This record gives sequence, structure tokens and C-alpha cells, in this order.
Amino acid sequence: MWRLGCLLAGLPLGALAAFAFRPEPWPLALEVGALAGAVVLLGAASLAERLYRGEPERGRHLAAAASVGWLALPALGASWLGLLPGPRVWLVGIGVLLVLALWRGAQRQGPVSLPASAVAAPGLALLAGSLVAAVLGGALAALGAPGPEASERSANYVWDLDARIATEPPPRCAPRAAGHSVLLERGAHPRLAAGGRLLWFEAAGPDGRRQVHRLERSSGEVTCWTCHEAGNNRRPAPSLSGFGLVFDTDRHATGRDPTNTEIHLASTTGDASLGVSRRLTFARGPDDHAIMDPGGRLLVWSRGHEGRYAVVSAVVQSGHGGLLLGQPRVLAAGGASWVAPLGWSPDAHALVVARGHPGRPATARAIDFATDREWGLGGGVVPAGAVGFNADGSWLALAATRRESALGLVPASLGFLVGRVVTAAGLEGPWFRGSEVRTGESAGEPGRVDLGGLADWGESTGIALEPDGRGFVLGQRRRGPAGVEERLVEVALACEEDALGS
Repeated sequence: MWRLGCLLAGLPLGALAAFAFRPEPWPLALEVGALAGAVVLLGAASLAERLYRGEPERGRHLAAAASVGWLALPALGASWLGLLPGPRVWLVGIGVLLVLALWRGAQRQGPVSLPASAVAAPGLALLAGSLVAAVLGGALAALGAPGPEASERSANYVWDLDARIATEPPPRCAPRAAGHSVLLERGAHPRLAAGGRLLWFEAAGPDGRRQVHRLERSSGEVTCWTCHEAGNNRRPAPSLSGFGLVFDTDRHATGRDPTNTEIHLASTTGDASLGVSRRLTFARGPDDHAIMDPGGRLLVWSRGHEGRYAVVSAVVQSGHGGLLLGQPRVLAAGGASWVAPLGWSPDAHALVVARGHPGRPATARAIDFATDREWGLGGGVVPAGAVGFNADGSWLALAATRRESALGLVPASLGFLVGRVVTAAGLEGPWFRGSEVRTGESAGEPGRVDLGGLADWGESTGIALEPDGRGFVLGQRRRGPAGVEERLVEVALACEEDALGS
């Protein structure tokens, strides 16, 4: 029986060793590695039992010592999700602990205690390994890159762009919805373009995969822009400069790298069925929630790299007949939290960033790179695609919500882990209760809008503010009798001049 315990304890250790050295093909190598680890650990324990004969409980002591090998299972899971310190470090550390445990087990005398029994020891090893993996991964993620630093070059760019934006009088809208109508009985993460004439959003395609769609608001015609491409293609964000459309896709994910999402760029003109998007990012792990800067020169996105998240930017440049990204620069470090950009105002004076994790209402902050100023926009914000600006960037609307599911109880400091689990498992929600919208000047914290009965339909999935600031398109999602339901709602705001006119 003790030999069986040693054999089983070697399986996760061998699998971790196979994963650490990245052999191909991956699934077969993982299985072979697990079997090899089981044989090696059984052989080592059997050798120790022969060298130290004379104790009737020797085999059980060695089996308890071999349970250290079960630490490799949570280490393998953490490495599979791309968390630090990485599989090779885990392999060396667990290997050293295992050698010490076997040596000590070979010296032990007397009966085996309950914690070292065949059932308790593996369970304790799995629990301890899970806690160590979470704490160590979070600590290393918290030691991330520093936050943004304003430079003279970036400040000049913002002021130059701001000088070319025509200012408009603020809408002075009262904090209540004057009326609403349902645009579509499907869709999430709306974004307006072309002066409000076009609405981009994601929705399920004919085969059930999430795809980028475009609605021409004047005619009501809906076009699926990416249905001819592979994977789930999500969170479209058109460039204000007309440069194109960026979205994230999971088509490059593999069994070895299940959290791998990448950013693609597509044209917004011509025949959608003939266009082919171009891949912009190539790093392992999550690259998603992308937006273009107002001038169309920078790509900004959420990057999960080396166990941590950060909002990064890179210059989009042409070369070798295609498009290339420059060296990524950290704009907002997440540390142990998940972070993502929500939107950038047309005058470039407010980049809004959400911090937390995808299953919990986030905290939003705005960054002005011209003045190096940061300010809070409040908590309870929808974690993705939840901010919209008017034409000159002076007015904004934020989509907010409230926690409902158990995932919302997980603290934001575990965002480095939750973000990857959500991506790897393809979890979508709904996770929140009710919709909330806040509007106001982008330089301060916005006030709450009275949505009436609209607030209770479902959770917010995103918001797109009309160019004149007098209304918005709100995405909503809920769990209905037939499954998850989505819709896009057009909402008009009551403005002061409207009240005076009536």
C-alpha cells in the first residue's frame, strides 16, 4: 500500500517537470512525464526502504514523506495560468523539499501519526501548496512595474491633440433618464463611431461564438464583422481617428497557454466578409481590453505578463509590409490586482482605468499625462468597456453595478489570479445586480443618473455616450428562463434646456 502512495505522489511531480521543459507535443509529453515521475519517486522510496531496514513502519514513513510530491499539483496549476515564479523554480524547490522529506522519513522510528497518514498527508500537501502558490504569486505580482511618469514628449502630444479638438458647451443634463428604447435584443460592450452614426458591439454569431458586429443606426442594418474569422472575437473599440478597429480574440489560445488572448486590428470600411484582421500582439498570456488613443498612434491594452497585470501602450508603426508594435510602456501597474483601460477622452486628458478583477465591481481612476494628475471616478464600476465621452471629452458617462455572485466576494488583491481563471475557463457571467449610470464633467467624479425601472433589468455590460452628451447606449445582461439574455438600450437624458422648453 505504501508503494502505491509513493507512485501516486510522483504523478504531479513528473507532470510539472514535463511542463517546465516545454516538450512537444504537449499533451503526450505531460502524460509521459507524469508516469516517469511516478516511477522515479517509487524507485527512490523503495531504495531508501532497502537501505534503512529494521523498522516495520519504514514504508509508511516514506509514503508520508513522498506526499511532498503533491505540492507539484497546485504548482502546475499556477504555472499553467502563467503565475510567477514559474515551473522550473517550483520544480527545484519541491525537489529539494522532497529529498529532505525522504531522508527524514527514512530516519523516523515508531508508528505513523495521523497527519502523516496515507489520506491526510496528500490533502495537507495540496492545501499547503495551494496557499503557498496564491501567496507567492500575489507577492511577486505586487512587485510589478511602477506607474506612469509624465514626460515632456507625452505632455506636448496631449496638448497638441487637445488644440485640434473643437470645444462644445457641456450638455448640462439633469440626473435622470427621460426615456429609452431597445435598439437590439442582443449585444454587449457598445462603442459609438462616425459621429454616432455607427454602433459597434459584440454578440453571439450564428455558430454561438462571440463576434464583432456593426449597427448602422439610421437604417437598422446589422453586419457581423468577424463571423468569417476564427475564435471568439470580443470588445470592439473603433479608433476616433478612423485608423481602424481593435478587438481581442482567443483564437491563439492553446492547451499549454489557455489564457492567451491577443489584440487584432481590422479595417472599418469595405466588405466585412472579405477583410482579414491583423494580429498586433504576440506575448504569452492575456492581451485584451484594447483601445486606440484619440490620435490613432498608440494602442493601449491590458497585459497579463509574468504573473501580473498592467495597462500598457505601444506605438503602432508600419514595417515590412505590415503593422508592428513598438516596445510596450507601462501606463498603470496593477500589482496584485487586475487592471484594464476603459476609455480615453477625445482631448486625451483622461485615460480611465479600472482596477479589481472581472467578477467584482471595480474602482475607476483617470490619468492626465499632460499634467501628471490622477483622480478617482468612484467604485462599483463595470470592469470592462464602461465609460463613454462626448465629442470634445469634457463630459463622460460611467456604467456601474452592484455585486451579486460569490465571485464578487473575492478581494481585488487576488485579481492576478481571478483574471486568468476567468479567461482560461471562458466565464462570462452575469455576476452583477442591476444597472447604474453616472454622468458629469470628466475632470471630476460623476453623479448618479436616475434610470427608473431600467436599472432593474440586468447588469451593465458597457456604455457609449452620444457625441452631444444628451444620451447614451447602454448594454445590459441578465439570466432569464432560457439562459443569458442581452440587449442594447438607447437612453435619452433630460437636459436643463429641455426642462425650460417644456
